[in-house]
Amino acid sequence: MQVLGNLRWWNATPFLPHLRFLREITKNPHLIDDWLLITPHYQDAHRGTSASVRGSIPLALSKRTRRRVQIFGYISDVKHRDAARRIARAIPPTSDPVTEEFSRERRGAVLLYPVIEEEPSAVMRNGEVAPGHVAMVFSLVAPASAVGAGRAPITFSPIDKSRSDSPIVDTTA
Repeated sequence: MQVLGNLRWWNATPFLPHLRFLREITKNPHLIDDWLLITPHYQDAHRGTSASVRGSIPLALSKRTRRRVQIFGYISDVKHRDAARRIARAIPPTSDPVTEEFSRERRGAVLLYPVIEEEPSAVMRNGEVAPGHVAMVFSLVAPASAVGAGRAPITFSPIDKSRSDSPIVDTTA
């Protein structure tokens, strides 16, 4: 929680409710035992570009374009999200033995993706990419046991996105 609380954001507002939720569920030590960090990688060099960041093992780089100045849009892949959700026991068992091996009660999952905006050839040198060219983005899945059986989290989105700072938007006007 300390790492998440100390991250720098262009706009922290969208993440703050998630951070509050995570702080709340981590106050009770019996709700979460551990978090599994998942960093997708390429098994075949022809499928994508991998590079090290500050001497790390080669990580699969995801090239993304921002939808708006400060927002990327979806970063994770549905197959990775489903694996993370199963590991956290948020969905029923699968036929994938690797996913099932890591799935357990009170375990959360963190999907971590190194994202670049430029072409890999422009930011890579000798199999390395400089940290200034990479955004480390993540997706968290809390253990289902910490959320509560059958209770989906409540989320809100503005009807009038041009007035997203207004808590109440008059739709009759």
